[in-house]
Amino acid sequence: MASGTMSPTTAAGRRPLSTAARIYITGVTAAGGAAIALSLPGAYPWTPTATVALTAMVVVSLFKLRLRVGHARATMTMAQFVDFWMIAAVGTSFATTIAVAGVLVQCLINVRQPQPWYRTAFSVGVIALAVRAAGHTWSVLGGAVAHDGVTELVAITGAAVAYFVVNSGLIAWVIAETTGERPLECWRRRFLGAAPASLFAAVAVAIVRQSLMREDVSMAALAVPIVICYAIYARVTAVQ
Repeated sequence: MASGTMSPTTAAGRRPLSTAARIYITGVTAAGGAAIALSLPGAYPWTPTATVALTAMVVVSLFKLRLRVGHARATMTMAQFVDFWMIAAVGTSFATTIAVAGVLVQCLINVRQPQPWYRTAFSVGVIALAVRAAGHTWSVLGGAVAHDGVTELVAITGAAVAYFVVNSGLIAWVIAETTGERPLECWRRRFLGAAPASLFAAVAVAIVRQSLMREDVSMAALAVPIVICYAIYARVTAVQ
């Protein structure tokens, strides 16, 4: 899990996808495409902030962890930290476009084996839906109009839960199809252990944002939560 971003890949011994699975993948891809289309008109103007965000997304997307899930594999990155930051700082539309850029980097650069275009399209669709779900949750919980740290913390934590459930849940279904597991069991066994990293990333975003507003911390401190979350993911990968 985008994001972290999660992207499914394949491995020898996988089961062929059923017709239902192919329809599901097409549906998720189409829904993600619609989410991206809705985001484009409201995308944030290209400014130094946008350049920094895109650069950060590319960097974290290049450092990915490969997670074995039975006969299939997934990759994880710490792109979610940037996703949450962009949702809180400039809104869901721009966060979606940046998240999509991160997934494209994750799927197309520094890969062990090239993926068919439709797998990349599916990954893009998943992350677009996950970021939109997170952004909607952020707004519903009052994050967009929050005037205190507690409200923002609650909103960003709720956004992280929505992001994680949508991102990991959509991918778990496809992986379950290739491994013969039940989708819920696949999600619980393969992805639930990564949930703390998503929550930590959200809490870190809230804390760092509040600290920056008070000028209590330098921008260099932003690297700390990313490193810690990456370590959590590394541990999750090691125990698979």
